[in-house]
Amino acid sequence: SLAVQSENARYSPGANLYALASRLLGRSDLMTVAVAVMRELVDDVNETAHLALYNATDHEAVFSASVQCDRPVRYVIEPGMRVPLNAGATAKAMLAYLPESVVFGIDLPKFTERTVVDRATLLNELTGIRKRGYATSNGERIEGASGIASAVMSRDQVVGALTITIPTYRLERRQMPEIGSKLARAAESISVRLG
Repeated sequence: SLAVQSENARYSPGANLYALASRLLGRSDLMTVAVAVMRELVDDVNETAHLALYNATDHEAVFSASVQCDRPVRYVIEPGMRVPLNAGATAKAMLAYLPESVVFGIDLPKFTERTVVDRATLLNELTGIRKRGYATSNGERIEGASGIASAVMSRDQVVGALTITIPTYRLERRQMPEIGSKLARAAESISVRLG
């Protein structure tokens, strides 16, 4: 959507407006701010970072920008790729901050044996994401791919998510809280700059 109306009847820019501005101007404030933050994050954790925008019309995540790490094996997501909101860290990071009606209104397609397709389980997981400040996934959408993501907000509305993708064989569970907290701080810094 071009604009999103909050519960207090205020309007704020929607993900489609950011995407349109990006196409028309060759960049947007969101992209400019996000890519700079993503570069710092990649330098810090040496894994690939992605920005996905929330498409409120179709209730999906649309990957919009990536900063690649220098490792020879990495999990690459092409800009423009669209994914449903129930599978993977990126999508669940967004879904955690959307109204519960969205959770009940979306389909829950199954991609792998680890995809969450039960709404009660998904709702419970979304509560944990809000408490931690980041989402995690391990082979939920693609076998062998793991992700850690945190929502990017503008005026208390989800506009997207910042994500680190890691081949599963390289990710140790003990790394998740450290990477997750760095990612949450990075997403927060983008959100603060967006207002």
